[in-house]
Amino acid sequence: MENTRVRKINKKCIIMLMIFLTFSLLGVFYIVHITGTSNCRFFMWEIRSIARFFCNEESHIYSSLESALYEPKKVYILDLYKKNLTHLSPEFGNLNSLVELNLGYNQLVELPSEFGKLSKLLKLSLHNNKLKKLPAEFGNLTSLVQLDLQYNQLVELPSEFVKLKDLMFLDLSDNQLTKLPVGIGKLKDLQQMNLNANHLTHLSLEIGNLRNLKKLHLSYNKLTKIPPEIGNLKKLEMLTLNNNQLYQLPREIGNLTNLKVIYLSGNLLPVEEIIKFKKLLPDCLIDPEEE
Repeated sequence: MENTRVRKINKKCIIMLMIFLTFSLLGVFYIVHITGTSNCRFFMWEIRSIARFFCNEESHIYSSLESALYEPKKVYILDLYKKNLTHLSPEFGNLNSLVELNLGYNQLVELPSEFGKLSKLLKLSLHNNKLKKLPAEFGNLTSLVQLDLQYNQLVELPSEFVKLKDLMFLDLSDNQLTKLPVGIGKLKDLQQMNLNANHLTHLSLEIGNLRNLKKLHLSYNKLTKIPPEIGNLKKLEMLTLNNNQLYQLPREIGNLTNLKVIYLSGNLLPVEEIIKFKKLLPDCLIDPEEE
């Protein structure tokens, strides 16, 4: 009786999944045609997540590092959130089937060079650790689409970081970065970048190459000016610049015709600069209250 019930559930799951995948693949074809392959890869990752929900595919999801290292080739998703980890052994690199990894809220100070072997990773969370630097091999994670490094102690990023050309979502907020690596403009698929609460004193002119950005967060830094290349970010919808040391805005900011919200409070901007901005982009909200 129990076996019959399981077969019925599995049959229902397969039917639902086939219907879902049919419509999803149509979406993939559209994305490939309109927006490019990296967006398609991220969409496929989302499909896999929903498929896992439908069929309860728990066999490849692990929350124990010991179990994961016992059969590393079977581990696709590893959740080590709040496990009090202080270090990762070189054997961690054997988990090279991983596509999703959560190491948030641990006590990691560094990552082993073998971390670079996780080349299939699409989503990586390393937030709320004590990382002071990233190994050069971090640049080998070229499949990454989403990367969360907020609340660490990073002072700089390795030059190899700019090899992560499929990144769409990047969070580096609440670190100690003083500059961005040369070549940051190569991350042309970025849609959201959060650099809040760092020690940035200037922005590279390469920022203008990130033309797919929709959200750019630069609050609570030490910026004194914004380069005119900011005007190249025609898709930008939100820009946070509050609590810096800005005394002027480039006229090119008026090119951001899709900008809906900008935060400017806590700077050295004279009233004349705010008036000028309002004339350039009259429909953009300035310092709206958080809901």
